[in-house]
Amino acid sequence: MPIPINELLRLNVFDCGIENVKAYTLLSTRPDLLVRAGVIRRQVPIFSTLEQDYKDKWVHEDFDYKFSELGFRDIDLPAQIDLAAFGCSYTFGLGLPEHTTWHKVLAKHNNVSVYNFGQPGASIKSITDMFHIVSNHVKIDRAIFLLPTYMRFLIAGQRVDRVKLFSFLPQSKRTVDTLYGVNPDLFYKHIPDIEFIRKMKDDVYAIEHIAKHKNIKLFISSWDRPTYDLLKIMDFKYAKLIEEWTCPKDPSTKEDLARDKLHPGMAHHKYWAEEIQHQVFT
Repeated sequence: MPIPINELLRLNVFDCGIENVKAYTLLSTRPDLLVRAGVIRRQVPIFSTLEQDYKDKWVHEDFDYKFSELGFRDIDLPAQIDLAAFGCSYTFGLGLPEHTTWHKVLAKHNNVSVYNFGQPGASIKSITDMFHIVSNHVKIDRAIFLLPTYMRFLIAGQRVDRVKLFSFLPQSKRTVDTLYGVNPDLFYKHIPDIEFIRKMKDDVYAIEHIAKHKNIKLFISSWDRPTYDLLKIMDFKYAKLIEEWTCPKDPSTKEDLARDKLHPGMAHHKYWAEEIQHQVFT
């Protein structure tokens, strides 16, 4: 949902209302979820065009996506959460029933409450800003961050007098070029890789600082090998680097995919939950 420039300037992630998190959720990237006067659709049967293409081949239980007024897949943000899950589509559970996502499996096994803060297409920067806002309004015991590639970048695009925050990759043009005049190819061509690494480093250390300051047990990982390799080099003083997201060793799960045939399936989520169980709950 695009916002006026003056609202963007007043958006202080260190001190703002919880409603400002909308700038970083689906409400800013999926206007099709909004109906009449900015009211979000609370339930949609299909999230991506790929899901529509492959829906007839989906052999598991049928499901819909339900959304909160803030744009999260979980409903009714509580005042206190045992386990908060932050990340991109791997955390959101794109193409999967929500109860099969890694954090839901982990929470059920340990009989704790959980909330899904995952957002499809999120960058490390957008996840960091979201954590800034959420942690000021919700008491969190444990937080797990399954980070996307450090190459995904959050950028502000302007159209007339309104600004939209969105993430993109070099090969993902979508409508950002035609609507906002931002060409990802040119963007990545002129910015050195080390700058993306520097920005990622600052954002992840900011996450660690916030978690330590608020006494939140912090666990960090990534599904992207280059990003995980960078995390292994970082000098964490408080955060715990947990197992990298990897595929199940069982060869029978080779074709385990979500309903969009692009994201990992239920077996992958269950496998990673089991892999990190001993590191998060000891």
